[in-house]
Amino acid sequence: MPTQIDPNAAISDANKAAAIQKIADLIALLPFLVNLTDVERKKVSKLGEKTMGFHLKCKDYMAQAPEFVPGFVNMTTYANFGTLLSQLAEVDHDFAPYARSFEDTLMQLGHEIYSMDLAFYQNVAQAAKRDVPKAQAIYNDLKTRFPGGGTGGTTPPATPSH
Repeated sequence: MPTQIDPNAAISDANKAAAIQKIADLIALLPFLVNLTDVERKKVSKLGEKTMGFHLKCKDYMAQAPEFVPGFVNMTTYANFGTLLSQLAEVDHDFAPYARSFEDTLMQLGHEIYSMDLAFYQNVAQAAKRDVPKAQAIYNDLKTRFPGGGTGGTTPPATPSH
């Protein structure tokens, strides 16, 4: 059964302002956070589950055999980044479920609204077929805005099921 959102759910202006302020406060506590572009996100190498073992082996060997550490690798920076990575991973572990909840709620709200939009679109399409006044003009306008709209027949897509 799909997740339902309370149709009466709302955020008061005061709570919205307080939430935004708390997020700003959190960001202020972490002034070193970066924002990568989509291109940068694709290009940057990732340290994740599959590469963590490699990293840990390198870290051990760098300590055991410092003669192989390239001159441009600053070991103090390496150690600082390792500590910061661990600290941020802990914060992310606690924060990630909330970020996911925001994303999931936005996604579910979008689904609910879009489903209602599609139901309206289908109703207008049926009314237009029956020459109901104003229906054809509304349908013609909406079909040009619909993804893939205006490219063929007059049958709108089915409304997604809940």
